[in-house]
Amino acid sequence: MIGALLRRQVRLLGRLLAITFAGLAGFEFLAIHVAEAFEKGPGLAQLFRMLPQVVQDVVTSQVGPVSFPALVAAAFLDPVPYAACIGVIVLVATLPAGERESGLLDLFLARPLSRRRYLLACLLLVALVACVLPLALLLGAALGLARVEMTDELPWTRYAPCALGLSALLLALGAITLLLAVESRRRGQAVARAVALVLALYLLDASSKFWPALADWGVLSPFRWFVPVRSAMEGTWPLREVSVLLAVALVASAIALWRFDARDLD
Repeated sequence: MIGALLRRQVRLLGRLLAITFAGLAGFEFLAIHVAEAFEKGPGLAQLFRMLPQVVQDVVTSQVGPVSFPALVAAAFLDPVPYAACIGVIVLVATLPAGERESGLLDLFLARPLSRRRYLLACLLLVALVACVLPLALLLGAALGLARVEMTDELPWTRYAPCALGLSALLLALGAITLLLAVESRRRGQAVARAVALVLALYLLDASSKFWPALADWGVLSPFRWFVPVRSAMEGTWPLREVSVLLAVALVASAIALWRFDARDLD
């Protein structure tokens, strides 16, 4: 029953996922070629020094020393793919609130389908999307790097840890959003709460890097535990960071299952 429900949900979202996947892969592909053009021209480091100091500080806090390999990884942090990935995750994770609002949830639960199995299907869908979308960026990186003419060969596998980290981040945010959806009667309400919370967590992470008063609070944001540039530049797998994000996802999922079982859905 879980498999049938999961297949139904995938069919409903298939076109959106396909368009988002192609867009993410194309964005990474183009980003690599733009970075290559600047590197072959005046040089990324020289262009970076021409920027205002405030902009330099912001970029350095996210990317570190500017270089072509770092900018390939920084595309995983770019606002465009960030917004696309998180937007799709929020849409997927608020599915229970949408089906509750439309009355479909009552029809599903009227069948021999328990609440727990229904929500497990939603969790599996969130996990599937959280794994697929970062693969699009990794595919774009692989295609882009295959066509780049640089003196030093840059393997696409160097950016696999970036995709892993982004998957863990999306899974954590998806589980938190699912918890908000369980507590909401309408999808619009759940989406608004999720967007507000995600934006607050993102601003907390960004502000903690510049304001000493918030430095110790930045660890509370899931975004603090996504470190694609450091992973790519050091050639290491972010196992500690991924473990933290997976723990957040597990805790949020467990609370969502508990609340969904106990909640009055009328």
